[in-house]
Amino acid sequence: NTPLALDMFVADDALFSSGTNATPNQTPPIVELVVNKYRGPGPVTVGKGHEKVTTLKGGKLEEDFQGKASTTVTFSQPGAYVVHVTANDLSG
Repeated sequence: NTPLALDMFVADDALFSSGTNATPNQTPPIVELVVNKYRGPGPVTVGKGHEKVTTLKGGKLEEDFQGKASTTVTFSQPGAYVVHVTANDLSG
């Protein structure tokens, strides 16, 4: 039941394509991270679940992107767990 810090690093090419190839009016987040329990003996509490990615490099469309996010995970009981992190970029 003690929160464990989890730091995540991500990189992306920030390429964007829509049905019309029009540049969006507002730049959406280049990458979004979702953290959840994949397997383990008990429930896992994850910070916010959708973690904000801080830009380390880039941050604009079609500009190489590097970022970092941090959260905590708390395990309800002892055991072996696997935590799954999904990174979604502009292409979805």
